[in-house]
Amino acid sequence: YGNLTPLVLAGGVKTGQVIGRSDSTASKPTTRTYTPANLFSTVMHYLFDLGQLRLRADLNRDIKSAVENNTVIEELF
Repeated sequence: YGNLTPLVLAGGVKTGQVIGRSDSTASKPTTRTYTPANLFSTVMHYLFDLGQLRLRADLNRDIKSAVENNTVIEELF
C-alpha cells in the first residue's frame, strides 16, 4: 500500500476530511496522487511568503525547486 499515504495534520487546515480515493482493495489511488513533495510544497506555501522566499540567495536550490515545482494540496485550505 505504498502508493497511499495517510497523513494527520493540525492547525490552520480543514480538519476531519479525506482527500482522494483508492481502488476497491485500497492498494492504489483512483484520483489525483499526492507525494511527500506535494506535502512539503503545501507546508512551505502555508508558512512563508513565497515571493520573498524565491528572492533569498542563501536558500538551498533544492528547497526552492521543491517549493516552486510541486503542486500544493488545495483541498487542505
